[in-house]
Amino acid sequence: MNDIQFQGEWLWAGTLGNGLIALAFASALFSVFAWYNAEKKTPEGWFSWQGAGKVSFWIHTLSVISIIGLILFLLFNHRFEYHYVWQHSNKSMQMKYILSCLWEGQEGSFLLWMFWHVILGTIIMYSVKEWKAPVMFIVALVQVFLVSMIVGVVLEFPTFDYKIGSNPFILLREHETMRNMPFVQIPDYLSKIDGRGLNPLLQNYWMTIHPPTLFLGFASTVVPFAFAIAGLWRRQFTEWIKPALPWTFFGVMILGLGILMGGAWAYEALSFGGFWAWDPVENASLVPWLTLVAGAHLMLVFRNKGTSLLWAFILIILSFVLILYSTFLTRSGVLGESSVHAFTDLGMSGQLLFYLLFFAWLPVVIFTYNTKLRNNYLLITACLFILTLIFGFNAYITIGYLAFALFSIFLLVVNYKAYFPQNEKEDGFSSREFWMFMGALVLLLSAFQISVETSLPAFGKAFGEVPGLQKLFPSNITSSSEAIEIYNAWQIPFAVLIALLMAVGQFFRYRETDMKEWLKNMAVSLLVSAAVTAACMLFTDMFRRPFYFLLLFTTVFAITANLDYLARFVKFKWRLAAPSVAHVGFALIMLGSLVSAGHKKIISQNAFEAINLEALNADFRNNENILLQKGDTVPMGEYLISYRSDSVSGLNVYTVIDYFHKNENGSLEKAFTLNPILQTNPQFGNVAEPSTRHFWNKDIYTHLTYIDPEKVNKLLAGSDSSNEEKTDEFREIMHYEIADGDTMYTTNCFIVYMGLKSLSEIDTTKAAENTRLDLQGKFLIGDVKGNFYEVKPGLAIVDNAYQTFPAMNEETGVKVEMLSINPEARKVEVSIQQKVEAQSNDFIIMKAIVFPGINLLWLGSILMVIGSGMAVAARVKRKPSA
Repeated sequence: MNDIQFQGEWLWAGTLGNGLIALAFASALFSVFAWYNAEKKTPEGWFSWQGAGKVSFWIHTLSVISIIGLILFLLFNHRFEYHYVWQHSNKSMQMKYILSCLWEGQEGSFLLWMFWHVILGTIIMYSVKEWKAPVMFIVALVQVFLVSMIVGVVLEFPTFDYKIGSNPFILLREHETMRNMPFVQIPDYLSKIDGRGLNPLLQNYWMTIHPPTLFLGFASTVVPFAFAIAGLWRRQFTEWIKPALPWTFFGVMILGLGILMGGAWAYEALSFGGFWAWDPVENASLVPWLTLVAGAHLMLVFRNKGTSLLWAFILIILSFVLILYSTFLTRSGVLGESSVHAFTDLGMSGQLLFYLLFFAWLPVVIFTYNTKLRNNYLLITACLFILTLIFGFNAYITIGYLAFALFSIFLLVVNYKAYFPQNEKEDGFSSREFWMFMGALVLLLSAFQISVETSLPAFGKAFGEVPGLQKLFPSNITSSSEAIEIYNAWQIPFAVLIALLMAVGQFFRYRETDMKEWLKNMAVSLLVSAAVTAACMLFTDMFRRPFYFLLLFTTVFAITANLDYLARFVKFKWRLAAPSVAHVGFALIMLGSLVSAGHKKIISQNAFEAINLEALNADFRNNENILLQKGDTVPMGEYLISYRSDSVSGLNVYTVIDYFHKNENGSLEKAFTLNPILQTNPQFGNVAEPSTRHFWNKDIYTHLTYIDPEKVNKLLAGSDSSNEEKTDEFREIMHYEIADGDTMYTTNCFIVYMGLKSLSEIDTTKAAENTRLDLQGKFLIGDVKGNFYEVKPGLAIVDNAYQTFPAMNEETGVKVEMLSINPEARKVEVSIQQKVEAQSNDFIIMKAIVFPGINLLWLGSILMVIGSGMAVAARVKRKPSA
């Protein structure tokens, strides 16, 4: 291949891109060195390590932005000589989704993460004063690890090779999966290829804004983490809290917004019927948000009353570590079989695990550095690192790391009192700080349960081959088949406790509360909540399960109590209103989830009892799907619906479904129209995209379960079966051996075999030679409109040979022909033929779901983000530069 002169390749772009990656890595590494020295050394003369740190980080920032700009330039110009461009885009894709192509792959999503880090780092360099050097040291150190994920360098050792990262500028013809393909031997191969294309699930406007928001949330967790590490480093265990608080609540706001955007995308673009499915990738984002919220609240407790410092440290550090753990889970390939949108493994699982372990142990290393434990701890760390280099990551090394992690936690718990400042007085039962701590503990337990359940596939891969652990962690384990029920069984009680604590927490005072006064303040909201809950129980059948009832009461209680507190005690002063607004929002999210997801109603039920949809496909459940013939009007829920027409836009097929209701005169009146979409994609397969009608109190959510592939191909080709010339040509559509009572299905009818009778006097089991035996079959044909027809094909046996006499039904265009009989098995061989013009594929199978109260969830999402933003704004105005 080296002798081939390839035509039209932009090799300069790859050279430039690799140079920028090298510059980004080197500048980040030097920035780490510079910021370390800026913290440890006093400036001498004209040279300043802090200045060197700023310059090197600016070079790193420009390098990262240039890499992103170069990849976007290649995507815009369809430069398929680069594997990343070929893998994630094509010429037929709408250009408005070009940004989604950038972050669809692992390399692009790492670049997005780096981009937000350099933006946040730049802000820190010019807004933080006293804590600048140690915080920037951590940010730059994290960037070194992130840039290493896109280096794509192979290190050669005597016994093995190790690849560091995956390079986005590798040529298509040099990629390991493509280098032996025949087409890359052609000099002008670029003129003959198109890209693989963007996953149709990502061709949605939410995917142009959800990933950047989510990754900004991921990136924002590094700032409070860096402040916490800086506090350990400087032995200033309390001073870091105040400057870190605004950044912590910023992370709560942005990460929460990103998660909620993901739910909105799933609701609008996916067809699983909802906004949350406890998918492992969803969970991996939720868990660090839960711990970050818990940590933020304990930081407030310490700022106000000087307690819960250790747990504030633990939760803030844990939040960033859990971001790295979620990165490992979703990018190492361990979730490939249990998540619908995890990344596949690019050979970086060992690198990702090292990234996770390094930053998980960094706080303990720094904490023990100035203690008598330092030498022992560093020795154990070095031994494990050397063993890893020799043997690689395997189950036994992983167990060693876990044991060391537990040992580290033990050291921290045993020795923290000797170094951390202690509060002389314990939190009282009637104090606000006690109940805020309890709320943080509940959030931590909730996060722990989600993490364990989500990590089962990883546990299976890590420990499934270790003797004695196979039964506990089988190597083929995936998520439980009853995962949603398991999550709900655990998380609903946690939600009840959190809602209850949000209701009562703000009415407690710091240090100590007069319980009589507390009960008096709570009385109004408690009575209102009880009344609302009782009314829901009396007039609806939604909340019959005990925990549903409790969650209803506690969420309503949280909403009314926080609104009461906002009005009577805060008096709507915005700087003090943030907690109440955020709590009302979170309570509305839980209430909306309870009402909509917990009480959704499937209204698409098969209206034709004679047509068994499950016989067409086991997934087409009759009680969840409805068959619609084009032009017919059938009842569905409180509506009558009609499948009117189809249209094509690009590669999308739009169906037109009209919804009618009866007016006062009894005649039909159109209510609205929905357009469920089929996104066609030859590379990834076709994907159904829902269409939803929004009302103030509910949503009607519909998606296609089935549409005939031949019909789709005709629509995409621009032809319409209704305009085709009529013909008398028949086509065999089925050939079976059937027994009495068997049913066969076509696209527009079903056929039931009713039996066989003889028209001759001769015994059918003793037919002699030179005799004739005449038989007549009876078949019942039913169409989708409920009409039934009877046909009676004949079969003659003459001198042991068969003569057939087909029977046809004109209304359905079906011809039934009996070909032979099997007397011993009492079966008949039949051929079912149908006129080509009668083979109607103008039907769809559709699913429709009513989500009551879904707008409570979206309203709560908005309020929670606004409340978190108000908390950030209030603390930014309150704090001096740190």
